[in-house]
Amino acid sequence: ADDADRAWRSTDVAARFAQQLRLHLNPGGYALVLLSSFGGAADFLDALGSGGYRIATHATRRYFNETVAVFRVTPATP
Repeated sequence: ADDADRAWRSTDVAARFAQQLRLHLNPGGYALVLLSSFGGAADFLDALGSGGYRIATHATRRYFNETVAVFRVTPATP
C-alpha cells in the first residue's frame, strides 16, 4: 500500500540492504545488524555473505520463543 509496507513485505529487502550497505559506511567502518529468528535472519546473512561482507556474531540472546542476535558486518574488501 505504501513504502513502509513494501519494505516490510518485499522479498528483496536483504539483497537491497547488502547492495547498498557500503554506501553508508565510513572507510574502515562496520554495521551492527540486529536479526531475529522470526525475521528471516538466514536470508539476510546469505545476502551479506554473497555480497562480499565478513560477518561475526557480536551478541545473542535467547528468549522463550525467539533468539535475537547482533552481527558485526564488515566489507571483505575496501
